[in-house]
Amino acid sequence: MTRCNSCKVNVYSQHRECPLCGKLLSVPMQSETSYPQYEKSYDKDGFTVKRLFLYITIVACALSVFINAFTLDQALTFWSAIVIVSSISLWLIIYTYYKKSYSAGKKMLYIYAIISALLVALDIYSGFYKWSTTYVLPFLTVAVAFIFTAMAVENKNNYKEYLGFLIVIFFVSFVPIIIFVFSFTTQAWTSFVAILYCLLAIIGLFIFSGSKFKQELKKRFHLGGVH
Repeated sequence: MTRCNSCKVNVYSQHRECPLCGKLLSVPMQSETSYPQYEKSYDKDGFTVKRLFLYITIVACALSVFINAFTLDQALTFWSAIVIVSSISLWLIIYTYYKKSYSAGKKMLYIYAIISALLVALDIYSGFYKWSTTYVLPFLTVAVAFIFTAMAVENKNNYKEYLGFLIVIFFVSFVPIIIFVFSFTTQAWTSFVAILYCLLAIIGLFIFSGSKFKQELKKRFHLGGVH
């Protein structure tokens, strides 16, 4: 046996290199025994797309604050707040998109929430004329519900995913309801369009779902009237 000074493990003497770290052993000989290949990790100086956009976000925020601070005598407006909120929102969207542990549905839901918050913040900063809550959010809700509907149809045989998409559409439909109830809109019809679409999407998905899904739903929620 030959001992690897780096890994502190004993290796058969016929090997020239350590199977763990790849370094040469003290007694090079013809290798006859094969070891599994171990993935070698290489440090790329910490460069990733997420870190690059994080750095760009920090630079953009810092520059906007710096320029805003030295131009207040010309116009007493804190426009840098818009740049900061927009930059952070963009970075969060990119971070969410590249998050491997998130499912496609979770990514879509998080991005929807980030964009909604950004648009409301921009509307409030500009005087809150309710353009975000009257038009943008209701139709954005319809678009997101449509995407989740398509995902549900595509994953029709995956009961867990299918049920999850139904639940997400249900809760997304509360956004236009909240907008209407709290009078955050100048046109009520836009909220009702979003509510109606989400409701019809849920009903349609349930009606056209297979009998196996309904049996699974009945089993999970102990629904006696589901056939």
